[in-house]
Amino acid sequence: MTDPARIPVYIIDDDAGMLESMHFLMDSMGIPSAQFSDPHGFLRALAGLQPGCILTDMRMPTMDGLELLETLHSRDINWPVILMSAHLDSETSAHALGAGVVDVLEKPFTAAGLKQVLGRARGQLDNKPLGGAESN
Repeated sequence: MTDPARIPVYIIDDDAGMLESMHFLMDSMGIPSAQFSDPHGFLRALAGLQPGCILTDMRMPTMDGLELLETLHSRDINWPVILMSAHLDSETSAHALGAGVVDVLEKPFTAAGLKQVLGRARGQLDNKPLGGAESN
């Protein structure tokens, strides 16, 4: 069983300010993290990453968060995914949850809310087959 405090969080967002802010937040919570400014960069790096939680923006120019989730599943990568969005509606949230995301966080969110969702996501790493980056 992996020590939950050492499970990395991979943050994917096209907003540089959000990435910087999330880096500092993760650091302040003692959570290892890596930031990616687009999903394609994350996918290129995937082979060298240890299993972790993915915290991704819903709306990005080249690939949205649900497309990223579908791409990961097509590669048998079943790491827990949390979506973030400043533009949420109940239909989008329901669709995302039905597609298998752990949760959908509406921006702005609190550190306490994020920590709670990350706790649930990290728990999934020990409770289901994860696939692996090496299966790319």
